[in-house]
Amino acid sequence: MRNIELKLKIIGAVTAVLLTAAVCTNAGDISSYTASAQAIEAIEKITLTLSKEPGELRIMSYNLLADSLGFSGSNANTRADGVCRILTSLSPDVAGLQEMSRNWYSCISKNTDYAFVAPLKTLITGTMTAIIYNLRTITLLHSGEEAMKSGGDVRLRRIVWAVFKSKATNKTFAVINTHFNLSTQDSCISAGQASELLSFAKNFSETYSCPLFVIGDFNAKENSGNKNSAHIYGILSSAFTDTKYASEKLSRGTVGNGYAPSNDHIFIKGSLKVTRFVLLSQKEFSGFSDHYPIFADIQVLYSG
Repeated sequence: MRNIELKLKIIGAVTAVLLTAAVCTNAGDISSYTASAQAIEAIEKITLTLSKEPGELRIMSYNLLADSLGFSGSNANTRADGVCRILTSLSPDVAGLQEMSRNWYSCISKNTDYAFVAPLKTLITGTMTAIIYNLRTITLLHSGEEAMKSGGDVRLRRIVWAVFKSKATNKTFAVINTHFNLSTQDSCISAGQASELLSFAKNFSETYSCPLFVIGDFNAKENSGNKNSAHIYGILSSAFTDTKYASEKLSRGTVGNGYAPSNDHIFIKGSLKVTRFVLLSQKEFSGFSDHYPIFADIQVLYSG
């Protein structure tokens, strides 16, 4: 009986890998859905004006708005050309993605040179919080993920992490990407998730002695007027530094204010210097997602 069960498990694992390969092969074609000329022009302009300095890291966070599994986004294929152009042109070293459906996975995999942390797990289990990284500029050393215990959809409410080494500076750094519940709906759940994250980050820093980036959609706005949202942000900002307010330079697009309260954040902990924070709120990007991407350019001053 045990041998039969083992054979069934092996068959199941092989089938899952084959299905994954089939999805990668047959999905992700965005050739019929080119971004608008205005959006392409905006991306080209940003690329020219917001170049990073040698040795700096560029860390991005982007909620893509899922197109399946009960989410309200339109087909990822119709929006992916713009997102892929942003990734390719602005060339972040690491990007944390939220609400990443299987379609998004296929589109990004087939149309950029970015690698996913644990890609097979992402496809088979439907994990929707992911990290991608630039193979040309950094090396992946360690990675992992775990579901949060504090409620919510486990596809989204996860802690995904990776440790990298910069090829330019030979310095190590770590990235945690996550996606909290709406703090305005149930602050108890969000507070639990924030506590889990802080505990995880503390233990993580004891294991990996290197600068840490904590990024994602926290569904918590600073100075927003909503006490629950502000409370969750306060928990996070008490443990980490928000790059938006630590940055020497701040840039934004044509929509909104760069210092306006936001659900998306790039927090840091460790010996880091933030040279630029950017909210890519160009109106031409509004059709790509219900969030605008953010990124920070950062120097690693010391790596343990």
